[in-house]
Amino acid sequence: MVKLETAASSAQDEVVRAEPSKPVFILAAPCSDAPVLATCLSASKDFWASSESHLFYSFAGPDESGQAKLYAMFQGATTDESFWLSRNRVVYPEFASFVGLGLDQMFLSRSNGKRWVEASTENLLIAPDLTYMFPKARFLNVLRDGRDVVALMLRNGQHPDTDEGFDAACETWNVYIQRGLEFQEMFPNKVLEVRHEQLLHNPESQARWVMDFLEGADATDVGSHLASLGQEMEERLWLEWSTARRERFVTLCGTRMNEVGYALDWY
Repeated sequence: MVKLETAASSAQDEVVRAEPSKPVFILAAPCSDAPVLATCLSASKDFWASSESHLFYSFAGPDESGQAKLYAMFQGATTDESFWLSRNRVVYPEFASFVGLGLDQMFLSRSNGKRWVEASTENLLIAPDLTYMFPKARFLNVLRDGRDVVALMLRNGQHPDTDEGFDAACETWNVYIQRGLEFQEMFPNKVLEVRHEQLLHNPESQARWVMDFLEGADATDVGSHLASLGQEMEERLWLEWSTARRERFVTLCGTRMNEVGYALDWY
């Protein structure tokens, strides 16, 4: 118990002296290789990536009523003017930023001060709240051809390879793309749209573009890392789809594919 108290006290001392850092969140639908991009960024001396945390959704994801848990916590503590948050005129973005500051310092304690990169897929669904929790964060919104995403979700078991599972995978891709585009529109200065396919086919130029946006150092190592992984990241499992499945995909995802500029050719 004494060791735990000492560790907590030491961590709080660090937070007292801290300022928010500039983390990077990679937003993407499932099976869009967000963790791979995080690893590539960590080839730079400025960035650090570890495994996906799957942490932030537990703070800002929806509760049973559909409201963000962190916001619901804030509301519950401001229902009366006599409560501390109300009396001291704390607003939600301020409250969220102080919660984020503690988490930020926890990540920095493991990154040795480097900017940390987080790629948990579900972060895209809470991205607006993440801008409050981490006001200096930057976001990369990775778009990938919906056919690749759906095919990989079925192969990886995220949805069963049945007609119902196929429809669910299509809906997942649609939702993630829509939420990502909405987030880009809300915070255009904080978000860079990145195409998975361009990362594969033009790794050096894409690395420079991304690093310029992130205000990182030389992009050479990031570009080299992307280039070395290119073939591993490219899969076209949808070439094996039946005509009926292709037609179903067009019905469910064709409009969104056209909206984000993916041609529906099958060869």
